[in-house]
Amino acid sequence: IEARFLKEARVTGQLEHPGIVPVYEIGRRSDGTVYYTMRMVKGQTLSEAIEQSSSLRERLRLLPHYRDLCNTIAYAHSRGVIHRDIKPENIMIGEFGETVLLDWGLAKVKSDTENEHEIKREITSIKENAANTLNGKAVGTPAYMSPEQAKGMLNHIDEQSDIYSLGAV
Repeated sequence: IEARFLKEARVTGQLEHPGIVPVYEIGRRSDGTVYYTMRMVKGQTLSEAIEQSSSLRERLRLLPHYRDLCNTIAYAHSRGVIHRDIKPENIMIGEFGETVLLDWGLAKVKSDTENEHEIKREITSIKENAANTLNGKAVGTPAYMSPEQAKGMLNHIDEQSDIYSLGAV
C-alpha cells in the first residue's frame, strides 16, 4: 500500500498542469508513516454537478469542463502517463470554475512495468459495484474502463484506453 501511495505522489508531482493538483511535499512522519501534501481544491465533483443539472441546457454548461479535462489528459499523455481511472467522481469543478482531474493512484507511466499476473487475478473481481474503483491493485472503475482494461490486457492499455474513459464520462 505504501509503495502505491508513494507512486501516486511521484506521478502526480511530475505533472505540472493547471488541471492537475500540485504536490507540495512528500515525507515520512516520526512514526514511520508516509504522507504527501497537495493544494486543496474546493468545489464539487462533475458527478455532483451532473446530478444537480435538471435540464439539457444546464448539462451543456458543463461542456467547458469536459474540454478542460481533455486538455489535461492530452498533457498527461504527452508526458507518457495514462490515468486509468477517469470518471465524474474524479473530476473536480473548483469554486473559481477550474477543472481538476484527481486520483492519479492508478496512473501508469508508460516506461514502468507492472506485475501483469497479479493484476489480472484482481481483475476477476470486477463483479463488484460497477461505479466504484476496484479494491487492492485496482485497475480502474468498471463502468468507465475500456474493454482491454476490463479484460486485463495490460500490454494493450494506452492512451486510447483513457480516451475510451473520456467517452464514457
